[in-house]
Amino acid sequence: MVVLSMKKATKITATKARNQFFNIVQDAYLSKNSYLIEKNNIPMAYIVPVDTGFIVDEQNTQSKRIKEQLDLLDRTDKLRKGQKLHEDSVKTIRKMRKERMRKYERK
Repeated sequence: MVVLSMKKATKITATKARNQFFNIVQDAYLSKNSYLIEKNNIPMAYIVPVDTGFIVDEQNTQSKRIKEQLDLLDRTDKLRKGQKLHEDSVKTIRKMRKERMRKYERK
């Protein structure tokens, strides 16, 4: 994977990118030029040739989401510990509120 620096990419405004989009894409493909699109001097996006290897690591992003979901399930499981299986959600919520109120009353 190639990491682009702002020095290698040609800076263009978002307006120019919008108005000349197809020319810029063609130039990126044929001439292997990279562009940094800025709006109000804030970098917003790159247009790069496909063969530069500039890719998003989707697998890492997906594994992060899975980890967050597993953490949420783990926290939910910890909240339910000590509850009886026949308790319904209303009783569970009331019980959790009472425990929380006791916790704040101690402070």
